[in-house]
Amino acid sequence: MNVLILVAPEESSFYMGKNLPPLAVGVLQGYFRSKNHNVKSYDLSIPFKEMKHKKSYSYRKWIALFKKDSVFELINNSHLEPIEDLVGELFQNIDFTNINFVGISTGSGVSLFELHFSLLIGKYIQCKYNLPVVFGGINISHIFSFKTAFKELWELISNNFKYIFVGSGESSFEKLVSAYASGNAGEIYLTLEGAVYYKEGNVYANKQAYPSFICPDFDGFSLSYYTSYFNPENLEENIIQYFGWPFPYNNFAKDVNKIKYQKHDMKEVFLPYYFNHHCPYNCAFCSQSDKNKLSPCSKDSETVLKDIECLVSKYKTKYIHFVNNTFNYTPSFVRGFCEGIIKRNIEIYWSDCARVNNLTKELLELMYKAGCRKLVFGFETGSKKLQKYINKKLDIDQLYKVLTLCHEIGIMCDLEVIIGFPYETEDDFMDTYNFLDQNREYINYFYLNRYFVVPESLMGTYPENYNIELFEVQDYNIILNKNKNLFLRRYNYSTGDDIELSNLHIYSFNEINGRTWNEINSDINARFEKIYSLQQSFKSFIDSSKYIS
Repeated sequence: MNVLILVAPEESSFYMGKNLPPLAVGVLQGYFRSKNHNVKSYDLSIPFKEMKHKKSYSYRKWIALFKKDSVFELINNSHLEPIEDLVGELFQNIDFTNINFVGISTGSGVSLFELHFSLLIGKYIQCKYNLPVVFGGINISHIFSFKTAFKELWELISNNFKYIFVGSGESSFEKLVSAYASGNAGEIYLTLEGAVYYKEGNVYANKQAYPSFICPDFDGFSLSYYTSYFNPENLEENIIQYFGWPFPYNNFAKDVNKIKYQKHDMKEVFLPYYFNHHCPYNCAFCSQSDKNKLSPCSKDSETVLKDIECLVSKYKTKYIHFVNNTFNYTPSFVRGFCEGIIKRNIEIYWSDCARVNNLTKELLELMYKAGCRKLVFGFETGSKKLQKYINKKLDIDQLYKVLTLCHEIGIMCDLEVIIGFPYETEDDFMDTYNFLDQNREYINYFYLNRYFVVPESLMGTYPENYNIELFEVQDYNIILNKNKNLFLRRYNYSTGDDIELSNLHIYSFNEINGRTWNEINSDINARFEKIYSLQQSFKSFIDSSKYIS
């Protein structure tokens, strides 16, 4: 079978390029080719961004993607001409001849703009080429997680499209394609892992599949769009810029360096790769605390080493961005992987997420020798009271020890921080603030997040156990209107109130016998502003913002 994979345009394409090719493309291509299918893939963000440079271009045409009624009318009426006017230009260089099946990755920006765009692309392909379409990706998973808030959107999808998957979809997608070739795709679909279906006004999904962990295959996929230019005389500068600088400045640095270093033609592509999935921990605020979650799984170190050798050799790169739940899932894996990298004399530089629990000086030194240059730790809060409340199981003294060891060895450390947990007092907040401020010498950067309720988390499933009561604080219409205004502000480089609820913040809470949501929100905004100022005072933020200014 001949399969076409399309990555929907990302909303961020208006403002910046990408540093990483989509891992989903590599996984899907690798899996389908291992099953003897022909597959080709395109990232539609590339032609989407190129459209900006045409004289006839007007960004205002995209405002339609923030208008629910317009999107629904286009999809329900199946009129090709107005849909083609909106999305047709993206397909000028794509040949649909002999294609049997189309897969659409709906983007990774937790964006209704991207999701609406994906649905219009799917409808365009159905109408113009009469081809079956399957959807997957982070944006689909997002609206499934918050399915009650997006009930009318799910009704639209179910009335117009047959095939949707959540979770790791490569194996189920391939089985669907093979069944389609045999004429029984409709019969097999509802038996497939991760298949989403609509029944009696409700949305359901089968148990998700475990990832295949196939080695990503980017052959035939244009990697030039993701290529980064480097300083040929300063490896350390390159490491700091691309691993150490915060998003989006590391992305913007890519554009600056293309101008500065293009004549040297020293360029490489960062490749995404993962080898473990599903977190072994049970933090109450996180989706990974879902009582029905799949158990943690991982590739063995020998297979990972073979994959890394293949990727480094084939794509001529030494930069890998690991996207695992926890790199140091087991010390034995860390040792086997790192010793293998050193023994094989593979020159790579990499980053990943980790826990501090089993990291010793000896293990960290080994990781550095094997190319580790940055680790990201989930700190969340400096309050021991809140650490216990969210079941974090983090020893803050051990975190401090690991941070100082990493600094001594040469591994940059980033922290994830969450503001606004239930029952967070000013003292709790200052515990977080002071830890970050007092240890800024050892912390490269911290990512600032506002707590939101994840429905499948323990706190979302059993709010009474955490002395909170939930309610919907944003709906589909509110989010679309807010996103439209933000889009217009960013496109016109104007300012506005950016301390807003994210698209993930569908539900909020009152504290039982405590603060109301209005009081909580007021406290969070004040604390967010204070800690945001701290974030901007970190060296990585100052250096990166100066570089691109």
